[in-house]
Amino acid sequence: MAYQGNQIDYNNLNNELKLKVDKAEGVESQVQALSPKVSNSWQKNVFNDADITNIGNSSASKVFRFDKWDDDNSKLDSLYINIPVGRAFSGLVKLTLTSNYNFGNAMGGAEIVYNVAKVEEDVFLNTMTINNISQHFATCFYIKPLVTSASRMYIPITKAPTTRNAIDIKVEIFSSLAIFDVVNNITLALDPTISQPHPWTPQTSNIPTSSQIARWNNKADIVASNVEGSDPDTEMTQFFISNNEKLGGGYWYVENRWYAAVGFTSQMQVAYKYANGQPDMKSRFKYNNVWSEWSPSLQDLKQSVSDGKTKVASAISDKGVYTSPVETFDNMANNIRAIPSGGKKAEFDLIFTNVTSGSIQSVTTPPINFQPMNSSSNLLGAHILNGQAGTLEGLGTFFINGMIFVEKCVINNIGGGNYSITITVRNRETVTIPTLNYKLVITG
Repeated sequence: MAYQGNQIDYNNLNNELKLKVDKAEGVESQVQALSPKVSNSWQKNVFNDADITNIGNSSASKVFRFDKWDDDNSKLDSLYINIPVGRAFSGLVKLTLTSNYNFGNAMGGAEIVYNVAKVEEDVFLNTMTINNISQHFATCFYIKPLVTSASRMYIPITKAPTTRNAIDIKVEIFSSLAIFDVVNNITLALDPTISQPHPWTPQTSNIPTSSQIARWNNKADIVASNVEGSDPDTEMTQFFISNNEKLGGGYWYVENRWYAAVGFTSQMQVAYKYANGQPDMKSRFKYNNVWSEWSPSLQDLKQSVSDGKTKVASAISDKGVYTSPVETFDNMANNIRAIPSGGKKAEFDLIFTNVTSGSIQSVTTPPINFQPMNSSSNLLGAHILNGQAGTLEGLGTFFINGMIFVEKCVINNIGGGNYSITITVRNRETVTIPTLNYKLVITG
């Protein structure tokens, strides 16, 4: 009989060895109990079969695949992503979507962020930003703005006709509220009540590309953005059009310029306008975030100069030298120099035209603000002497230019201390005088 060695089993072990065997069997039992948990946990370098993840209480994401479109490939179809946030929510909802080339080319995908704050039906913030979207995807799918209600939010997505591709969707929420249960209960479903006109203009990213930025930089100084009603105190667009009341009425082109950087506390604005056939321009400055008043515009300055010339012309005329408000500044200066010192004086150029043979013509001067005492002229005849106006019979007959003479001189008291002079000439020539310039000097 062959030797079989010592036959040792559990019963012939001493107590110390039995204890070690008992512990080993306990460990094996615990390993078997933990095995399912280990197999289902996240593991490195292997596929992990999970569709929801979270990092902390405020961030969670869930992935869906939707392919339950209507079998009629020619129809528009819409689904909605139902997010059961309850009565209050504040945070970001981010969608990452992708599809493929199957029933229509929907290759690529999209990344969209919604910024939302609401309490029941009161919505304080709800914006949608498309960070990126491929043209193929945007042709096949249209992502709509997020909709809020008293107890939930949902995002509609419409599929174009001739497209029946599956769509993979990742919904990620970041909020100040505990969000895992909300994300875990997100659902997707078809909704035939959602409408979206088709064909649609494919959506594009709200984030400018480098080529777009380059084009904008090239045209920034020449193409104005229409931001009707925008407040020029806060508008950040470099060149814009607005009819805000702070601009003073009407539509103005406004150019923004900053010191050091856009949004800096020191800034300049130049505003341009074209109205009623007249160009206009004005400017203002901001220093330490305080805006100055707008400078007088070109038209304001033009009107101010016109009003000033009217006043100066009136003052010169009051001194006895009639001056028109439309005279040049040089002529006004000459008229000021012509004001007599120690007395009042007015000079007039009175024009008679088409003085036919045997005719009589009369011309009246503009008002003067002193009583005429004496007159002189380049035509002989009746004139003013010692405050009295004469006629040809009373003061003698004088001739110049052959038979052209002043037949009558009349002082008109027009009230308020103002007077005018009416001069009458007669032509006893046998020919017509086309133009006669009568120079009259009045002193008082």
